[in-house]
Amino acid sequence: MWIQIRSMDGKISSHIDGLSKLTKIEDLRELLVDKFNAPVNRQRLFFRGKQLEDGHTLFDYDVNVNDLVQILVKQIESETKNISLPKRSSEEVSKENKVSTF
Repeated sequence: MWIQIRSMDGKISSHIDGLSKLTKIEDLRELLVDKFNAPVNRQRLFFRGKQLEDGHTLFDYDVNVNDLVQILVKQIESETKNISLPKRSSEEVSKENKVSTF
């Protein structure tokens, strides 16, 4: 059996072969590590609006041939905390706050 895996933003899509209805979700995650450059612990898989959980099989979620499963790769906290915005001077802020009248 095969299924389609697509990133949530639709930029990356992959065709996964060699699966069965008894394929465990954790085994599917392992197959996606290289294709989506995402470690298992950062993957969230969704099918028909439900998050796929480890310990279950594709059969448990009624995933069939050529169905589409979506993957969301969680960011590491430090990636989001280290983003810095450019600093603005108080003059720039006050200029933006002034309302021009004509």
